[in-house]
Amino acid sequence: LITQILTNTGLQPIFLYGNKNIARKYKGKNIIKVGPIEFLKLINNASLVITTSFHGTCFSVLFEKDFYSLLEEKESKKDERILSLLSRLNLTERLLYQSENYTIHSNKVIDYNECNSLLSTFKEESSNYLKNALYQCTN
Repeated sequence: LITQILTNTGLQPIFLYGNKNIARKYKGKNIIKVGPIEFLKLINNASLVITTSFHGTCFSVLFEKDFYSLLEEKESKKDERILSLLSRLNLTERLLYQSENYTIHSNKVIDYNECNSLLSTFKEESSNYLKNALYQCTN
């Protein structure tokens, strides 16, 4: 996957908490200590994000980045939040599974107008749910 991405994009990889030997092999940067601000800056300044984390997925969406979420396998409960979020936002084409052969389609552009509209609806539903739950707790 890394070779394919580097060949297709010419980007320099940055690995967060990665293996220093892999970073060296791909002439990339390996960053071990990253605070919240640095994490957000890395995502915001990235041309392409490939993440295994829920937060990496969320901030890629919020910052309107070209991204892919790399999941363990289709039946894994570990990745349920990522799968749920991307399903709600019609972004399941951004899911890659480690157990399958996959191809990065760099020409597939995310329609962030549609995504932001769905995200806005999702936020409103969540806010209403919390308000109703809090109201029921106080009565």
